[in-house]
Amino acid sequence: MDVQAGRASSSYRRPQLTLEALTPEPARLSPLDQSASAILTHRTSIGEIFLLGSVSEAGDVWSTVGQVPRSNLYFNDHHEPTMYVDPLALIEIVRQSCSCIAHTALALPTSTKFVLNELAFDLRTLRYDGLDARRSIVANTQIEVIRERRGIPQTAVFTSELYNGSNFVGRVKFETSFLTDPVYSVLRGGRTQRGGDAEGALISAPTVGVTPQSVGRRHPINVVIADPSRPSHRELVCQIQPQFSNPSMFDHAQDHVPGMVILEAVRQAAQYSFGALARPVSGACMFYNFLENDDAGRIVGESAQDGVATRSRLFGEIQDARGIALGRFDLQLSAEEAA
Repeated sequence: MDVQAGRASSSYRRPQLTLEALTPEPARLSPLDQSASAILTHRTSIGEIFLLGSVSEAGDVWSTVGQVPRSNLYFNDHHEPTMYVDPLALIEIVRQSCSCIAHTALALPTSTKFVLNELAFDLRTLRYDGLDARRSIVANTQIEVIRERRGIPQTAVFTSELYNGSNFVGRVKFETSFLTDPVYSVLRGGRTQRGGDAEGALISAPTVGVTPQSVGRRHPINVVIADPSRPSHRELVCQIQPQFSNPSMFDHAQDHVPGMVILEAVRQAAQYSFGALARPVSGACMFYNFLENDDAGRIVGESAQDGVATRSRLFGEIQDARGIALGRFDLQLSAEEAA
C-alpha cells in the first residue's frame, strides 16, 4: 500500500453491479414483478396500485393482470373474518385496468380527466383460498367508443371479463367520458379540493347513528354513511359521509366525491339494512352529476328480499342536500357465511 500525503491509496476499484447481473437467469424480473404505472392507473401511492406489469393486446381484447390486495386499509377491513374476496376490490382492479387501457389503446394524454357516467357488475363468489399464490386476476377488456369528436374519443364503454386462472369470475362495465384539462377547468374550476397528502393524519369524520360493525367494518375511517332513518319499513335514507383522510378512498386530491366512494356508501346502506355480512353480487350505478365535497349528499333507497332471504336488493337515488337526483343505483346482495 502506498501512502501519499498522509492518505492510503489503493488500485482496488469497486465493480459496477446491476440488479440484472446479480439475479440468476431463471429468476430474472418479469413485467409481472412490478406494479403498473401510477400515472396510468390514476393513483399516487404505489400501495394503492393493484395492477401488475402493462397492458397487452390480442385482436380487439386488451388484457391486464391484477392482484387482489392482502393488507389494504380499506379493502381488507372486515369486522368479521371472511373467506370471500371483496367484490369492490375486483371492481377497483377493473377501474385501474380501464384507465391504463384508455391511455394505451385510445392514446389519451395523461392530463385527460375521466368522468364516470355508469358502472355495472355481475360477479361470482370468489374465495381467498381459490386464488393462486400471487392472488392474480386477469381482466380481458373490450372497448366501444360511443362518442368522438374529430377522431378523438369523448365517451367509451369498457367491458371487462375477469378470470381466476381458467375460472370465469364475472363481468364489470364502465362508461366513462373524457375531458381535456382546459375543458374540465372551465366546468369544475373553483370547486373545493379534498383528499390526498393535504389531509394529513387519519381523522375519522363523525358517522352519527352508524357504527363500523353495523356496516361490516372495524376501522371508523372506512365508514362513509351517517344519520340513517327509515321513513317506512322498506325505505332507508342516510347521509353520505366521505372520509377525506382515508388514503385508499382519497389517494389524491379530488374536487368531488368519486364514484367508487359513492358505490361503497350504497354497499354500506345495504349492509345496514340487511346485515353486515351481506355481500354485493351484482348491481349498477348511473351518475347524472357530481356530488360536491362540501355537499351533504344522501342515499334514498328502497329494499326488497326474496322469499327465503338469501338475496336482498336495495335500489333508489343518490341526491344532493336539496333532494335533487345526482344518480341512481340498484344493488343485489347475497347472504355471506362467517369464516
